[in-house]
Amino acid sequence: MLLGTLIIFLFNLKKFSILIGFLLFISSIYPFILGATHYKQMSNDGIYFSELGITNHNFYEWDKVEKVVYHLTEERGGFSNLEFQFSDGNSVIIARDSHFSSVFYKFMDKLSEYNIEYVGSD
Repeated sequence: MLLGTLIIFLFNLKKFSILIGFLLFISSIYPFILGATHYKQMSNDGIYFSELGITNHNFYEWDKVEKVVYHLTEERGGFSNLEFQFSDGNSVIIARDSHFSSVFYKFMDKLSEYNIEYVGSD
């Protein structure tokens, strides 16, 4: 009798474990999709980005950039940010990390080519 009860308990435990695993898998799909569709990219053509939680993808050519504001971080080890302000009132912030710093000269060339204002934050 005890062995039968133990077998039924273990059988139910297996179903419960499978159910919990399935629910965790299903609940991880949404955060994965959000993370996979969030990006910011600069190219010779312009700036591409998709904000977190928003499904539309934005593209602005360089001539649509009105101003770039440099926000210096006060946090030790943190990255400074560049805020791109566009002619339609939208803006996007891109971190000036090590990857961005390696192509900073190309960014400055685009600013001077399109006569884009580059200022520091107040």
